[in-house]
Amino acid sequence: IRGIALHEGLETLLTMYGEKKIEFEKEVRKQYDNFTLIGRLDGITEDNIVVEFKTVYKPPDHPYEEHVFQVLIYMNMLNTTKGVIVYIGNNEMKEFIVEDGKVTELETGQIFFSQYHVDDEWIKKQIENYKTRTLIAPFDECKFCELKKTCQFSKVR
Repeated sequence: IRGIALHEGLETLLTMYGEKKIEFEKEVRKQYDNFTLIGRLDGITEDNIVVEFKTVYKPPDHPYEEHVFQVLIYMNMLNTTKGVIVYIGNNEMKEFIVEDGKVTELETGQIFFSQYHVDDEWIKKQIENYKTRTLIAPFDECKFCELKKTCQFSKVR
C-alpha cells in the first residue's frame, strides 16, 4: 500500500510541478523472434529517459542488480540510451543514472557497475531460458524463499 501511495503521489507531484513531462505507467512491447516481451515501466520522460521508482525503507548505497537489469531491458525495448532508478525511502531519496555499460549515483558521480550490457540476443536468451525452466532465480532470490531447503532448483541450502 505504501508503494502504491508513493507512486501515485509522485505521479501527481511530478505532473503538476515537474520540469520535464513524464508519461507514467507506460506499457511497452517488443518482439524477440517468436516471443513478445511486455512490460510496464513507471515513467518515461519527453526526452526518452526511462524512470523506475523503488520504494524502500532506506535507499541502498548501490542499486540492486535486478533493478539495473529491469531498466536496461526497458531501455532496449524502447531503443533509448538512458534510465534512472529512484529509490524513495522514509526520509531520503537516491537516484542512479543507468546507461549501457555503467550505473552512476547522481549526487556523488560514483560509478557502480561497468560490466552489464543488454541487447536483443541477451534478452532472447533470457526468455528462452525462462521458457525451458533453465533460468531459476537469476538474482539470488532463493535466499529469501521459504522453500529453499526443499526446492530442487534452490542455490541456497
